[in-house]
Amino acid sequence: MLLFKAFIYLTLVTLITGCGFSPLYKTGKDSYIINVFSQINILPIKDRTGQLFSNEIKRLLHPRGKSEKSMYNLKVNLSEINSSLGVKKSAIATRGNLSITATYSLQSAKGLPKIDKSVNKITVSYNKFNSAWATLVAEEDARMRGIRALAQEMRHHLGVVLKKHKS
Repeated sequence: MLLFKAFIYLTLVTLITGCGFSPLYKTGKDSYIINVFSQINILPIKDRTGQLFSNEIKRLLHPRGKSEKSMYNLKVNLSEINSSLGVKKSAIATRGNLSITATYSLQSAKGLPKIDKSVNKITVSYNKFNSAWATLVAEEDARMRGIRALAQEMRHHLGVVLKKHKS
């Protein structure tokens, strides 16, 4: 049984290495994607949500710090829609949805045509309480959860785009 498991693992490793699979976020100094991420200049984003998003995407794209030489510019526009759900008979909402949409484009810093343009949207829910303060805190927490998820999704998408752009 042990020999059979070893044979299966060896076969899987051989198949995976033979198909050209390589990790996108390979660690080490020679990681292409991490080095390219450090060369992305994130243009200012308006409003408080934009500031929070900018901080989060910088944290994800520049883990080792931003490169002095920018090869790409990332332009992001954010929009929010807040809606009420779970309405009681007394017409008081008990649940809210916050939808955040990020429209972004990646362009060469040299002014060449856009490399990629995309739209990502996320909807997060939160409770609405009798206390306005508790509702505000719940809404801010939902906003941060949405921003983190959008930034993570954008990072993955940019990684795939830049890996294909290299080829």
